[in-house]
Amino acid sequence: MKKSIVAVLTILFVFIYCSEENNESQTGNKGGDVTYLNDVTDILNAKDIISDLSSKDEIIVNEDANNNDTSEIEEDIIIIPDTEIADGSSTPDAENYEDIPDTISDIINSEDIVSDALADESVTDTVITEPFRLDSPKDGEHFKKLTPVLFKGYTPAPFVVLAEGYYKFAEWNSAGDFEFTYSFHGIGNREISFVINGKTELIIHLTIEEPDKTFAQYILETIELLIKEDSNLGYGDGQHTRSLYYNGDLVFAVKDRTSHCVGITMQTLVMAMNKYYEDTQDSRVWNMPSSWLKWEPFKHCWYVDSAIKCYGARDALIKYGLGEKVDDFSKLKPADFVNYDRTSGTGHSVIFLNYLYDDGTSGTDYKTNAIGFKYFSSQGTTNGAGYKNAFFDGFCSDKFTNRDCGIIKSSLVMGRVWEPANFIPQKQGVAPLYPSDYDGSGFVNLEYFNDTGAEFLK
Repeated sequence: MKKSIVAVLTILFVFIYCSEENNESQTGNKGGDVTYLNDVTDILNAKDIISDLSSKDEIIVNEDANNNDTSEIEEDIIIIPDTEIADGSSTPDAENYEDIPDTISDIINSEDIVSDALADESVTDTVITEPFRLDSPKDGEHFKKLTPVLFKGYTPAPFVVLAEGYYKFAEWNSAGDFEFTYSFHGIGNREISFVINGKTELIIHLTIEEPDKTFAQYILETIELLIKEDSNLGYGDGQHTRSLYYNGDLVFAVKDRTSHCVGITMQTLVMAMNKYYEDTQDSRVWNMPSSWLKWEPFKHCWYVDSAIKCYGARDALIKYGLGEKVDDFSKLKPADFVNYDRTSGTGHSVIFLNYLYDDGTSGTDYKTNAIGFKYFSSQGTTNGAGYKNAFFDGFCSDKFTNRDCGIIKSSLVMGRVWEPANFIPQKQGVAPLYPSDYDGSGFVNLEYFNDTGAEFLK
């Protein structure tokens, strides 16, 4: 055991000496088998050599390891033979190791030297950082204006984000993973640059588009058009102010351009459908045969026909797969369709625009002090298409003009049109061909109704 310990310390001494002095051999060349401990790999190898040698009976040492002249190291190495002693064990010649410590603690201390070297930052490898990476958005993607765009990835350092190479719209102030959103207010093609320390790391291009309009917006824009172009045409039996087309088919030829309430609200819906198709080419907006409008099964429902359990626009929307009912006044939104009765015994078909509050203000959000609502329709007091302010019975506020008072709140029949992508395609059925297909009272035969969603009318 002593032999092994001494040999280990000798080898360690040689390695450390050669590492620090970097001397050449007597012939002027570097020691052929001497390793310079100048990086982590060499230190680990030296430690492995020490471990291997500690378990061997024969140890390789430098024959001049005890030479007082340490300026040179012999290139050749020899094997030191064992010397037999009286008890049968063997030991190296003591004269060659008289200055070498022979305690276990010295061995432990030598291992500590290796450990300390491993912990020294000066011998560790340089860490290679990950380059800038953008996971989202992808180059060439399209986004809608004002829709949040997610920027996500990794950066080795803080960076700024530029639009068109000069406008800074975002920055990230640390290294590592990043994630943030930005909503573009303009439209068109946008060049987006990511810059670190004045150097452009990446450039991508995004296309920002106008946001998709909801179908409610198409209805509201149609109302504005009718107010602008079809006002003061008279209130009468003409029904609609202009000819109506559904899926390319003429379903109503204009007469005298006068209109009434159910006529103008249905006209608004059909005109919005046509504008939607013109903009999107989405044929799902045509979910039923045009003959259903031409021969009036849909129209009878819209015009309120209690004989077929249709009480206005809401029921037509549900029955024909176009929408749903709104079950509470507080849930109304602009462009919803409403039918109601008055205390006078009359009724009306209108399109909801906003709430009216008892302090004389208005808005699209419901408040507990809402006492009525503004609507669009056709009525005698506006000489056809126009706006009015409706008030529930007992709340006819003089803070508003153009009033429609005495509305029975409990009589409200409210419906909302879905997005055309959600329309339910209707079966073709059998279209009535002759006026005799209707009974004597003018009511449409029930067999021509698909009754999709009729259970929601209960």
